[in-house]
Amino acid sequence: MTSYKDLLDAALRGLPRLSAPPDGCCRAPSGRTCTLCNASLYDEDTERRAKQTAVHEFWRERIGTTALQPLGAASPGRAYRSISKRKLFVRGREILLGLIDPAEERTGGILPVNGCAIEPASHQEVYRRVREATSSRALIPLFDALRYVIVRGDERQTLVILSVTDAQPSLVKSANALSKLLTGAPSTVRGVYLHEDESDGRYYLGSGDPAGRVSLRKLYGLQGLTHDVAGKRFFYPPPSFSQVNHGALELLTGTVATLLKPEKSATLLDLYCGYGLFGLALAGTCKQVIGADISPESISAAQDNAQRQKAGNARFIRSTLDEAAVESLLRRTTPPLYAILDPPRGGTAAGVIPLIAGFGPVRVVHLFCNVERMPDELKAWEQGGYSVETAVPLDMFPGTAAVEIVASLTRRP
Repeated sequence: MTSYKDLLDAALRGLPRLSAPPDGCCRAPSGRTCTLCNASLYDEDTERRAKQTAVHEFWRERIGTTALQPLGAASPGRAYRSISKRKLFVRGREILLGLIDPAEERTGGILPVNGCAIEPASHQEVYRRVREATSSRALIPLFDALRYVIVRGDERQTLVILSVTDAQPSLVKSANALSKLLTGAPSTVRGVYLHEDESDGRYYLGSGDPAGRVSLRKLYGLQGLTHDVAGKRFFYPPPSFSQVNHGALELLTGTVATLLKPEKSATLLDLYCGYGLFGLALAGTCKQVIGADISPESISAAQDNAQRQKAGNARFIRSTLDEAAVESLLRRTTPPLYAILDPPRGGTAAGVIPLIAGFGPVRVVHLFCNVERMPDELKAWEQGGYSVETAVPLDMFPGTAAVEIVASLTRRP
């Protein structure tokens, strides 16, 4: 069966390319153009047309039961990423920051770049200051142990996480010196954190903890960041998952609300709830919200957001989201039941979809950030007696091959 990526590559084949990458972006010092995403190759309209063709062809071949709506997109189409990272590596006497690119054999799979077209200027400014600081002798203890520089936030405000192999006192002193360089005016940096990575870089932010905990040491500034969605302010801490495209959050939450349409008397089960984005955006439309996520930092933020927004009908519970844990959550609900699932790229745990289907929700909205997982997950819903009512593809990740598909499912008569 043809993959979505293959279909996209076919749709892009023969389309006009950009004559040069965006100014200041997408090139290594050697002059090689970065090809890790499409932002240096195609303009936004060309790329979006190809995605529209590819995702509809994928849906027709692999799903085919319901018409897929047109690809929705939000502005801006570039410079949108609310999280980015650079890996630090040493080449001779040089200390370089780069993106992971297996094709770069000379540098061990690292492509040094000065800027990326899908990252905001505020992120690029952080990396510029780090690059300039690599010549400072006072920062040698930090750079000897630094694995990644991670930036979260947008053009208004950012947080910087320095992921290191250890956090000895000399390194902390060195990290504080870099923190002062990063936060010196003019700067969007509102917080700097140190993260001791014990996972050999195998996990995002080094979190191999089965409980989902990520330990950060604050060197400076704020406890987290905020953004406004659906007329509400949301806070999220540095380790918490958040959608990578904040500019598309109104489109995303609006699409979920339009498809879900909960009754006033409904219980809304919000699985993989993060800091409460969907559950709290919809809290005023239903009787109660029960949200769950494995991350303690995310659940704490969701509880704080509910309190700030005076959403007294919303409860957020830290929980694994395997079959047994989800059954416990479902037994807390009362009909009529509605559900939102926004799992990571690996999809839901075994048995979770049949279990939810067995409790007979009126409607389910299932979000897919990995469309290759979608056919198997939708098949599980079909076997549980549900069928797709409507599906909406969203261009949540411009410049990359990925799309998000929001599907609403109802029980068959």
